[in-house]
Amino acid sequence: MKKSFKSSLAVILSIAMILAAGMPHAFAAQVGMSSDGKYYTDFETLEEAQAAANIVAQQIAAEGNVLLKNQDETLPLSGKEYISVFGVGQDNMSGQSGTNVRLQQALEEEGFKLNPTLLSYYAKDNTSVSRTFAERVDFNHSIENSFAMYGDAAIIVLSRGGGEGSDIATVTDEEASEEELAAHKGYVAQEDGKIYKHFLQMTNTELELLDYVKAQGFKKIIYLINSSEIFELGDLENDEDVDAILWIGRPGQSGLLSSAGILSGRINPSGRTVDTWYRDFTADPTWQNVTNNKQSVGKDGVTYVLPGEEADGEEGGGIVVSSTSYHGIDYEEGIYLGYRYYETRAFDMGEDGADWYADAVVYPFGYGLSYTTFAFNSIKVTLDNGTVIEGGDSIDAALLGSVIGQEAEVKTLTVEVEVENTGSVAGKEVVEIYINAPYTPGEVEKAAVKLVGFGKTSELRPGKKETLKITVNVQDLASYDADDAN
Repeated sequence: MKKSFKSSLAVILSIAMILAAGMPHAFAAQVGMSSDGKYYTDFETLEEAQAAANIVAQQIAAEGNVLLKNQDETLPLSGKEYISVFGVGQDNMSGQSGTNVRLQQALEEEGFKLNPTLLSYYAKDNTSVSRTFAERVDFNHSIENSFAMYGDAAIIVLSRGGGEGSDIATVTDEEASEEELAAHKGYVAQEDGKIYKHFLQMTNTELELLDYVKAQGFKKIIYLINSSEIFELGDLENDEDVDAILWIGRPGQSGLLSSAGILSGRINPSGRTVDTWYRDFTADPTWQNVTNNKQSVGKDGVTYVLPGEEADGEEGGGIVVSSTSYHGIDYEEGIYLGYRYYETRAFDMGEDGADWYADAVVYPFGYGLSYTTFAFNSIKVTLDNGTVIEGGDSIDAALLGSVIGQEAEVKTLTVEVEVENTGSVAGKEVVEIYINAPYTPGEVEKAAVKLVGFGKTSELRPGKKETLKITVNVQDLASYDADDAN
């Protein structure tokens, strides 16, 4: 399903879903704003507040981690395996600080036996994962001999930094190989005439580490993707030697405890991707529009006067600027960002769309695997005036429409979906509501599909059912014709 073009996917916005699922009462009930506009807490100590925050961090990870690949049901493990953990990022993950729960602690608390010789090797490594991502494969005979005992599984941590205020670079210092040049349509030569790899693909040393791990004969190879950003994972998805991939985002102070719980099966993953993970970042329309996020306006220490009205007698007039750059990006793609672009282009291509989509998209928006299976048994739509729509019935458009000075008669729709756990273990399922809005060429631009609502079940045991009720705002179905095109 994940490689097919379709208009009904599944999505979870992890933090939003945490709120929908309910925060721990100990935390949610004890933080609030009083009538004087100030925030107060009922926690008596900082330690109590931190303990409650730890619970929230674990819940965010449990609900939001996304199982991207699970070849031949590699996961869950039993929690008794002897494991070797690779990657310079394992003890210095993106999104963690000095006092946070580390991966070693999380895995050991889950019952896994970790390779102490390999742990000691990485403990002595001071590589800055946030800058160089320089993996090492200079393992000595003592380490290699330890793989025989700790060979049930190899876990490889793949980390990237970046976030608000620390935009990532589009160009690294590694030249692209012939194979990488062939796989990327939009690489651009730099001023020195060379073509370099970008930040969100595997570095040369990360590829060397994977080749090394493959050669050691581990029974299973599992990747943990520690990154806020989407990543080029097409090669790992297609690699039959890579058995599983779990996206853990930024784990924070205690999220790794839940990530380890997903690996052991104590937690059934229910997170969904919140973006489209595409195969070739350079082929995406945004690639040509996003460079280094800077527009140079002068040299350091020089005050520039931009064109405009005169300012303090300066010739040319305008706004006085003393910094070296502006920061900004023009959204030239209009509404066609993320899934709206990929779903719409595939739709517009007709019969060829499915093949194009399968080649361009590795993991669709709203994608995520589970250790169980679910079925949607019935769907019913109820208008807020009490009218029930079932089995192909239509809604009178006049009820939903509005004009200046007159509100729509129907403002919300409630979609009821009965969800059944048809598998063998307990789990949660995500339900989304999409619309296919009408579009006439030359008139109001509309994406082929648009997400208008979503929800998540409680944990359902095998054979159990739950009816989700998801409210959709009618205005989210509307077309706004600012230019009177229609």
